[in-house]
Amino acid sequence: MVSTFHGIELGKRGLIAHQVALNTTGHNLANVSNPDYSRQKVSFESALPIYPPGLNHGGQAGQIGSGVNVQEVRRVRDIFLDNRIIEEKGNLGYWSQRTFFLKQLEALNNEPNQPSLKSRLESFIKDWNHLGNYPTEGGAREVLRNSAIGLTQHIQNLFNHYWTLRKNVDDIIKSKVNEVNTMSKQIADLNREIQRVEAHGDNANDLLDKRDALVEKLSSLLEIRVSRTDKDEFIVYIGSERLIQGDKFEKLRTQADPNNEGFLKVVWNNDGKNLLAKTGEIGGLLHTRDVDIKNQIEQLDNFAINLIETVNEIHRDGFGLNFNTQTNFFKQEYTNSNVNGDFDRNDDGIFDGTAIYKISGTQSIKKDDILGVNGTINLGPSKYNGKDVLINYFKTDSVKDVVDRINKSSADVVAYLNHKGQLTIKATRSSDPNYKNFIIRHVEDSGDFLTGFAGILKQSGKSGAFDWNRTGEVTKFKGLEYSYARAPMDHPSRWISLDESILREANNIAAAKGRDSDGDGIADRMTGENDGSNALRIVASLVSENEYNALDVVSKIDHDPIMMDKYSKSFRSFLDKVTEDLGTYTRNANLELKKEDAIVNHLKNTKESISGVNIDEEMAALVTYQHGYNASARFISYIDKMIETIIQRMGA
Repeated sequence: MVSTFHGIELGKRGLIAHQVALNTTGHNLANVSNPDYSRQKVSFESALPIYPPGLNHGGQAGQIGSGVNVQEVRRVRDIFLDNRIIEEKGNLGYWSQRTFFLKQLEALNNEPNQPSLKSRLESFIKDWNHLGNYPTEGGAREVLRNSAIGLTQHIQNLFNHYWTLRKNVDDIIKSKVNEVNTMSKQIADLNREIQRVEAHGDNANDLLDKRDALVEKLSSLLEIRVSRTDKDEFIVYIGSERLIQGDKFEKLRTQADPNNEGFLKVVWNNDGKNLLAKTGEIGGLLHTRDVDIKNQIEQLDNFAINLIETVNEIHRDGFGLNFNTQTNFFKQEYTNSNVNGDFDRNDDGIFDGTAIYKISGTQSIKKDDILGVNGTINLGPSKYNGKDVLINYFKTDSVKDVVDRINKSSADVVAYLNHKGQLTIKATRSSDPNYKNFIIRHVEDSGDFLTGFAGILKQSGKSGAFDWNRTGEVTKFKGLEYSYARAPMDHPSRWISLDESILREANNIAAAKGRDSDGDGIADRMTGENDGSNALRIVASLVSENEYNALDVVSKIDHDPIMMDKYSKSFRSFLDKVTEDLGTYTRNANLELKKEDAIVNHLKNTKESISGVNIDEEMAALVTYQHGYNASARFISYIDKMIETIIQRMGA
């Protein structure tokens, strides 16, 4: 038989359940402006009936209900949506950083505005052209010298801006790593608190919201993956490595990388392994620092060393108004002071290699000359497959055929004919980060093209090959000291300036040609004070192969393409390509950023529609729960009156 007071229990449970629902609704409304909050929902369930099946079942028909209980107060959340947001926020963080700094690089280059590197170059070419036509004018020499000073200072300033920007990114990386460590600790601490709450059978809704908010922020910094399969251990991965597991986490740290000019690399604190950061802000910053900005620095270095070597090579053959010759126009700095190019490759204090930037042959040849010999040129191993880059040539080939094959190969060298018609092999930027830029690594010929025909090597075959892994290798070359150029000191754009002789005396500018009177390969006689053909030859080298414009059209001398790299034949085309490439990178990064921003906003809006607090819905629920609470209270009141009647009658 059901107790007389059973109705009181029914009403009490109704009051308690609706009180919880009212409080939960109030909690939702209080957090309506909290972006990290997930709407909470009360789940009701019927309480167990009084008489479950058994021998003690009462005599009346059916089961007597016991009212309502609150089953749980849970967050309204879509885990799949959370995982998608984590993934896309990593991509958004990556592209936001790259776009931000690429735009800064564009601003530094200042193209097509002035002053820019290209406008400085144009003034430099114009002033050489003017001097070539008025070689005895002191004013023309002063203008050229000032123009050259302005060009070198602009290059140095650009380098300093790039370098400062790279250092700034380095500092930001260190700061972001500290943020990761701080958030990892907070997430691990929250995991501990959540485990304690859930151990008592409760839902740690607000703590879970805090943890998810931190995980989302963490995902914008690094490419992370979350595992929720183990109820007792929440795990965060970076790649295959565990960053957080339950209440434990692994720290990250930064340390100077000697193989990257001392810039910081991110490693795991426990074993020192490099962190694989492909996306996220840290991934974007690392790519910005070590690819985008580094590429701009190396392109500027390439421009600077080619400018120095191209102008100096011709300038040394000319004569100034004071009859001085064999002088450089630009200062030259080398990897070391050893005149033979010997250098210390591994910084152990012992010379163990030969660093040569450029080598020219002793023979004057033409592009259309037919070789008349067969053979194979070996330019050393390729980065792409590790195999030697082999250039085959045949009797019927012309010099141009071989030059084109070298320039289209994967070897980090280019070839061209210099102003004397000598075959020149020149190092480019290294395609492999393990090697330094502007160093020729191997030159070998099985036949007679590089020996008797071009006059670069003394001997064919392996015994006559030049290899940078050995010292004293310049003895393999046929020419005199000026037939080869030692590898430049790191970052020519940092130290480029005019030679002391030019700074001291403008009359040392060698505008006039010279001639070799004794057959030793060195010009020793001036052709005349009114001769400006050496200056015009420099103009031709700077402009190259029919690229004349209104500034330099007076020059009648042409020059073979000097091959700035595999893709650019001259200074103008090189600068155009650098500007175009940077614009393309910036435009693509900006498009990716907009795409990821749209994706993340769409996902967040979807999440908000599911987990966000809707005031109208909550107010409607508030009214429903209030009526339920009032009804339970009214029910208790009726039961109370009934019990009062029974007691009064029993007393009568």
